[in-house]
Amino acid sequence: MRHSNEDRVFDTAKSAVVRPKSSQRKSRSDDVEHIARRPIQNRSQARFSKILTTAEKLLETANIEDISSYDIARAANIPPASISYLFPTMAALRIELTRKCAHIATEITVRAHRAQAQSKNPSWQVWMYKMGEYARDQYNSNRPACEVLLGPQLHRQATCATFQETRAAARELVSALRSFFVIPDIPDMEETFSRAMDLVEGVWARAYLLYGRIDDESFEHSMRMQISYLRTILPDVLAVKRGKRGA
Repeated sequence: MRHSNEDRVFDTAKSAVVRPKSSQRKSRSDDVEHIARRPIQNRSQARFSKILTTAEKLLETANIEDISSYDIARAANIPPASISYLFPTMAALRIELTRKCAHIATEITVRAHRAQAQSKNPSWQVWMYKMGEYARDQYNSNRPACEVLLGPQLHRQATCATFQETRAAARELVSALRSFFVIPDIPDMEETFSRAMDLVEGVWARAYLLYGRIDDESFEHSMRMQISYLRTILPDVLAVKRGKRGA
């Protein structure tokens, strides 16, 4: 049976192996692990932290996809080889930045919960809206965090790190709501809240890339989307637990 040129090209394409980009390879191995080397010694830990802090400082004016390890080395007055040792690829550095900023975002979420718990007879919808306002203001005042969490995601590991931290924030949120409101037993509630937060972050990422900030219109749409989605599992009215009403 004869094969056409198109068939031969197709067969070749099917058998081809996609290798990592040369800019991401540090050896002749085809395996690329974007994993930072977390040091044990205090001096190395300080250098590790300084590298991340310097990268954040650069992001106050630069776009995340534009900075390199050499830019960070020059700004931090650290040999480039030291950065390459601790962060074998720029993806490894970005993943650590993502974890750091996402963890801070989770802490912001917790603080917003506590503030809302002091409010007078809130509905869960108002609770979510006010928390969104607080988070939006924190993002808009912190360009490095916007670049890391809302800017272009070049590596799947960084995106997965964001999702993991979002799940952690969702757990905190559900815990706070359960401590304040009488909530029925809802299967996979934390996962639903995690998806709702992902919806918001998607709209905010779009706004940031288009306008350099989370504008009012995008914020309002994100809150409508989140609350509408949460209404698929939560009743419109939740009773406040006895003794939890604000002054």
